[in-house]
Amino acid sequence: MDFNNRKYVQQRSYEYFFNAIGLSKLKELEEYIKENFEFDYNTGEINPNASSKKTTATNLVQQRKSYYIESDEYIINFEDVLNGYIVKANENQFDFDLLDICQFYYFEYGVEENLKNLDWHMDLANPYPYNERKLSFSLMMNDPSEYEGGQLEIWIDSNKTIKIPKTQGGLVIFPSFMPHRVTAITKGVRKSIVGFICGRPFR
Repeated sequence: MDFNNRKYVQQRSYEYFFNAIGLSKLKELEEYIKENFEFDYNTGEINPNASSKKTTATNLVQQRKSYYIESDEYIINFEDVLNGYIVKANENQFDFDLLDICQFYYFEYGVEENLKNLDWHMDLANPYPYNERKLSFSLMMNDPSEYEGGQLEIWIDSNKTIKIPKTQGGLVIFPSFMPHRVTAITKGVRKSIVGFICGRPFR
C-alpha cells in the first residue's frame, strides 16, 4: 500500500452550508411531511448512545415529536438536493465510503409538549443499522426567532465545542461518531430535519 499518496482529511470536523434550502421550499417541505406522514412521540432507538447517566436513550427519543420520512417521488427530489451537499462535504472533509441516505426524520421540540433537551450522544452504535451510519445531518427548518434555546452543539475534542448557527435553511453535516446535543427549549418550538448517510461499517 502506498501511504505517500494518501489524502489528508479532517474527520473530527463538520461542514456547514448557509441557506442550503430556500425559505419557500422549507415551508412547502414541512407542509408535505405533515400531510403525508404520521407523527409519533416514540419512534424507537434513534439515538441509542446517550452519554448522560440521568437521561436514557428511550427518554431521549420520547422527548421529540417525530415524523419518519419515507421515500416517494417528492422526497426523492429533496434527497437529490441533499445529496449534492453531502457529496461536497464528504469531498471537502471526510472522504468516507458512503452509500446513501438511510434514514431521516422531521422533528419538533417544544416547551408546551415537554419536549426539552436532547443530551450528549452519538448516532453511531451497535447493532445494525446504527453501525452503518457514517454521517449525520441536521437542517434547520424554522426561524430562530420562533424559539429560545435549542442550540445544536458538536463536541470536537476536550478543548472545543462548536455551536451550529440556527439560521433557517442552514444545513450541517458531521461524522455520526461525534458527540452532539440540542440544549433545552425555553420558549417556542424548534423544527428540524435530521438524517443519516450510511455505508459499510467502520473497521
